Amino acid sequence: MSNAVRHATHVIMFLMLTGCLSNQQESVSEEAKQQAMKAYMECLHAAAAKMDDGKSDAMTVAMAIKPLCAGEFARSVKLSGSGLSPYARNLFEERVRASQLELGATAVLDQRKAAKSN
Repeated sequence: MSNAVRHATHVIMFLMLTGCLSNQQESVSEEAKQQAMKAYMECLHAAAAKMDDGKSDAMTVAMAIKPLCAGEFARSVKLSGSGLSPYARNLFEERVRASQLELGATAVLDQRKAAKSN
């Protein structure tokens, strides 16, 4: 599991452990949430492989690839935030959006590492 996926999982776990989940039944399966996160991470890695010149810093490339995966990101956030109370959902979305560039930069660095090993 990449650092970015681990980070996103930790954010979700934090919200669950602090009691921010609502008492309502979740209508979205954990598998659907994981698949959405996987699709987002795969998009970031594919975009990084396509856009990275190998010279720019990872955060610059992350800013360039961010809009390329906006749909996957929105779907992942929507599904992962399901079952949260309105307050917790807002908190969750703020924290995940704040870490979006970090996730992109991690994908860039992962791709660079993979390219070096080939």
